[in-house]
Amino acid sequence: MAGKKSKSQTALELKLGMTKTEASDPAAVGLVYIELGATIKDIDLQGGQADENETTTFASDAKEYEGGLSDGATVALNGNWAQGSESHEEMMKAEDDKKNRAWRITHRDGSTGRFIGFVKQYTYKAAAGGTLAATFSVRVSGKVKWDAAPEGGGA
Repeated sequence: MAGKKSKSQTALELKLGMTKTEASDPAAVGLVYIELGATIKDIDLQGGQADENETTTFASDAKEYEGGLSDGATVALNGNWAQGSESHEEMMKAEDDKKNRAWRITHRDGSTGRFIGFVKQYTYKAAAGGTLAATFSVRVSGKVKWDAAPEGGGA
């Protein structure tokens, strides 16, 4: 029997970090990240959609288009409402001041996703007998940069 042929990565040991202070380059040296993994349990990053520039002319057989600039991605961070925890309080400060911060997703193998973005909105959800929940919406400014794992693996 042959080994596994499919390729995938696990979300186990995923780390999510955000800088406490404003940043303009997610690759800048010396950035200090606060770990958000204690409160966030789901990341949904949707890449930005490109503009459609219509280039149709009288000579065209049908409408013609070219891709334009891509919109920045949006990220939904779902987790527990953990008022009083450092990560929760920093997320609330970020939502309040709307400053761009550096964000970093680190996978178990050391590969990363880095971007600049601001917390656009949060939601609070409570259900009888349930855990208080929060969703933070982050608007990415620019592109998300995905870097492969270092040789020999990471974490």
